[in-house]
Amino acid sequence: MAQDEPRQSPPPEPPAKPDPALPAHVETRHTIQLGQRGLDYRAVSETIALHDLKGNETASVFTIAYLADPKPGQARPVAFLFNGGPGAASVFLHLGAVGPRIMEPLPTGAVPNPPLRIVDNPSTWLDFTDLVFVDPVGTGFSRAEGKDENPSKQFWNVHGDIESLDAVVRLWLTKHERWASPVYLAGESYGGFRVAAMAKAGQNSVSKSHPSRYTSAMAKPSPANKPTNDECMVATWPRVTRVLPRGRCFCASAVIRCT
Repeated sequence: MAQDEPRQSPPPEPPAKPDPALPAHVETRHTIQLGQRGLDYRAVSETIALHDLKGNETASVFTIAYLADPKPGQARPVAFLFNGGPGAASVFLHLGAVGPRIMEPLPTGAVPNPPLRIVDNPSTWLDFTDLVFVDPVGTGFSRAEGKDENPSKQFWNVHGDIESLDAVVRLWLTKHERWASPVYLAGESYGGFRVAAMAKAGQNSVSKSHPSRYTSAMAKPSPANKPTNDECMVATWPRVTRVLPRGRCFCASAVIRCT
């Protein structure tokens, strides 16, 4: 009686390949049409590394910035934008509200269904401020680094979230040499809490090397006919600082001005 041949074990699976690292910096140039005029701007996608006190990298935070050329003698503001969740990337504000190009909206205002078209945004905030969309750690392309089983855990709490985003703002301003620019923090939903807490935290982290004054503001549709049905107010206490077309504002959002 023939003996059964020994069974061969399947070959071991190759080790999983790590996610490829994103390019540290990619920059392109574009133009959108705003009414009868064009607006030239640079689109900059980059990752910003965060480090602990020992110099070890703890996270790589992904940002997309849109930067328009300033007019002679003009210092363009820069606005940092955050969505809520708190587990949401900034794509909703980016492609759904204030970016230079957004998903083509439906006449009803409902979320469009695929296939989607990306079109110039006539209500983009880029018309009056540079924009930096930030993905908090664990959202979008932002990832925590480290040997722990869950290195993101240190960022998934109120203090870790605020401290990391505060660091991103400071590092971005330093890298792009924009400390002299008027700075705004804008947040939607939980992002409104984020920017208010960041303003409070920033009073300590920023004032040591870059003196700043933080004032709170709210962006919301204005009451009827104040100033008009098609406008909304962005206010800082004690005075109103700007009136914007209604399409440029989003409800339940905080805007913090750092002057």
